[in-house]
Amino acid sequence: SLLYELPFGKGKRFLTNGGVAGAIFGDWQINSIITLNTGYPITVYSGVDTANSGVGSIVHANRIQGIDPIPSNQSTSQWFNPAAFGPAPDCRQQTVFNSLSNPLVCFGDAGRNILSGPGLVNFDFALLKRFNVTETHRIEFRTEIFNFTNTPPLGLPVNTLTNPSVGRILGAGRAREI
Repeated sequence: SLLYELPFGKGKRFLTNGGVAGAIFGDWQINSIITLNTGYPITVYSGVDTANSGVGSIVHANRIQGIDPIPSNQSTSQWFNPAAFGPAPDCRQQTVFNSLSNPLVCFGDAGRNILSGPGLVNFDFALLKRFNVTETHRIEFRTEIFNFTNTPPLGLPVNTLTNPSVGRILGAGRAREI
C-alpha cells in the first residue's frame, strides 16, 4: 500500500506561500493498494461416488497419463483440460474392487490442489484534498476507485467432471467501483 502527500501547499516543499496556486495544488494526497496473488489451488473431483462413500463430491478424479492438464491456449472457456482426468475405478462393483491391489484408488489418484486457478492483479487508487475551514476544522474531498484498471478477478473453474461446464470459468469478481 502507498500513501503519498504531494509536496505542494502551506508547510510543504513547493508553493509554501499559499496564494491561489497553493490553494489549488496544495494539500493533495494519493493512496493506493496493489494486490498481486497467484491463483488459488484447485482439486479435480470425479463427481461419481466410485468409492461407495455416500459422497461423490469428495472422490478425486484419476489422472490420465500423457495428457497435459493445462491447455496450450488457456482461457476462461478452458482453464484446464478435462480430458486429462477420468473417473476412479468403480469400486461399487465387487469384481473391480477385488481386482485392485490398493482399495484407496477408489478415491482417485489425482492429487489434492494439483492445479491453480487464475491469479489476481488489482490496483485500488484514492485521491484526497483537504480544505482547512478553521485551525481545528477541515473538510476533505475524497474519491476512491477500487479495481482502477477494471480487470475483474476471475472465479475458479468448474472442477467436477460430471458437470457439463467442467474446466470453464463462469464468473468473475466486481468490476471498477468509484
